[in-house]
Amino acid sequence: MIVPLLSVLRSTSIPDVIEPARGPSLNEQEIEKLETRLSFFRLGSVIVLGFQLVQALRGDYGAIVFWLIILGVLIISDRSMVNKLKKLKSQNGDLP
Repeated sequence: MIVPLLSVLRSTSIPDVIEPARGPSLNEQEIEKLETRLSFFRLGSVIVLGFQLVQALRGDYGAIVFWLIILGVLIISDRSMVNKLKKLKSQNGDLP
């Protein structure tokens, strides 16, 4: 076994330490989940509202009242998710 001299070892540069790449932070994962959930929520809302609109156009006036109630609930729920998303993004430094 060949052992280098101490003077050779001292003159040899040591490579910089490479830190392992890290995945997205917990906050970034939560943002991604919430964005996905919001997209599916909006898609489902469009489907439900479309169905209710068809019922209302057929003359089912009970559907119109139900449609207005559902529309209000969907708007409030959507705003709630958007506000939570904005809060998470601002904590993450994505928003000013």
